[in-house]
Amino acid sequence: MSKKTFEIQVATDIVRNPELSNKAFVVWVRLTQLYYGVGCKSELQLMHKKLMEYTKISENRTFKEILDELFENGLILNNVEVLPRNSPITIAINEDMIPKGESMLFTQLTEHVINKKVIEKIGHVGVRLMYYYKSRINQKSDVQFCYASEETIANEIGINRKTVIKYNKILEKVKFSYFIPIITTVS
Repeated sequence: MSKKTFEIQVATDIVRNPELSNKAFVVWVRLTQLYYGVGCKSELQLMHKKLMEYTKISENRTFKEILDELFENGLILNNVEVLPRNSPITIAINEDMIPKGESMLFTQLTEHVINKKVIEKIGHVGVRLMYYYKSRINQKSDVQFCYASEETIANEIGINRKTVIKYNKILEKVKFSYFIPIITTVS
């Protein structure tokens, strides 16, 4: 009997929010994973350096900006003022932004996508694109395609068309092409 793989659900509105940076998106996915991992407790106590390392964020200033961005977008409820050297930070997850039951549309991928090695290989944009492509697939259809143009994809996640093309090539190169069920149209 095989163990069922945990899937991380992210609200589709968050996946397609062009105001949310790709780094902030990846941190949010990891926070969501941790939220479920601790039994759906809305307050997470964590060492920010470990979260930074896991999500491939190298600078404190950048990480603080990401936390500010998550707060401004209503994903976390507390504004983390200071990143302490050796003590944990508390992050209050906005549970209204966590999919539960039929309350909101969501996109889910296995927890293997939010993994240090995967993030290192495909980058923050690559992780976001995988969630995006999955969000565009009609699950009730036998045909598993995302019929969004590169321009639409770029606009919906706040990047440019050339970046979409670049990261599609990266995903193909590292054998995530099976995961990119897309047909893009360029006009």
